[in-house]
Amino acid sequence: MLQRQARNIIARVVSILNLLFQSSLKKPVAWDTSPAKPVNQIRCMNKILSLLSIVFFTLTADIDAQEEKIELKYTTEELVAMDKWNGISIDQLIDDAFKGDNAGLYMLGMFHLYGMGGCSIDVSTANLFFAASASLGYAPAIDKIKSMYLEDHQNIFLMMVYVNLTASFGHHEFIMVYHEQRSKLVQRFGAEFAQEIESIAKKKKSVIFENIKELEDTSDKEEFVSTIIFGEKGVLAEDVFYDNNYWKSLFKASRAQK
Repeated sequence: MLQRQARNIIARVVSILNLLFQSSLKKPVAWDTSPAKPVNQIRCMNKILSLLSIVFFTLTADIDAQEEKIELKYTTEELVAMDKWNGISIDQLIDDAFKGDNAGLYMLGMFHLYGMGGCSIDVSTANLFFAASASLGYAPAIDKIKSMYLEDHQNIFLMMVYVNLTASFGHHEFIMVYHEQRSKLVQRFGAEFAQEIESIAKKKKSVIFENIKELEDTSDKEEFVSTIIFGEKGVLAEDVFYDNNYWKSLFKASRAQK
C-alpha cells in the first residue's frame, strides 16, 4: 500500500520534471535515547534507512521496487572496527579519527547524524565525516554518501556511482542491485549514462587508493585528514560538477547524435 501511494506521488513529479529534478522525501526519525551501545543503535537505524533508501531510489527512477530488503551488511572487519569505539570517550574517537582512522571518521559521522556521544544532530557535519571516511575507503561511509544523493541532494546518477563503489569495496550484496538498476538506466537514458557513471566511479576509486597511500606515507596525518575533510582531496570534491544540469546536458547530447 505504501509503495503504491509513493509510486503515484513520484509519478506525478516525474511527469513534470522528467526525472532530472527529484522531489524531497522527508523521513522524521524518533531516536530512542535509552541507554544502549551506540553501535547497536546505529545498526538498527541503518536497516531502516537502507530499506527506505532503496525503495525511494527505485520509485524515483520509475523502476519496479524490489521485494527483498536490500541493505548494507557489515563485514566482520567493519564490525570489529566500529565495536572498538564502545566505551571509548568522544575525545579519543576524535583524536583517532583525525589521525586517519576511517572507521573513526565514520563513527563521528554517525554521532552527528543521530545526536549521540554529546553531539547535536547536524546532518551537514555528519556528511563531512562520511565523505572523509569514504575518501579513505571505508565502505559503510561510501554507502552513506549514496544515501546522501537520495535524500539531501537528489541525484540518481551520482547515487549509482556510489552503489558501484560500495559493491567494489567488498559489499557484494549490491552487485546484482547495481546491474539491475544499470539495465533500467540504459533503457531509459541510454548506454552513455551507464558508461559515464562507471568512468566516474573508476576515477573515484583511484582517488581513494591515492589517499590511503598518501596517508600511510605522510608524517602529519592530522593535516592530511583535514585536507580531505575541508580541501580538494576528498572523493566528493568534483561532485559539484555532476549536478542534474550535467546529466541533462549529457542526455541532450546523446539524443542529438542519434
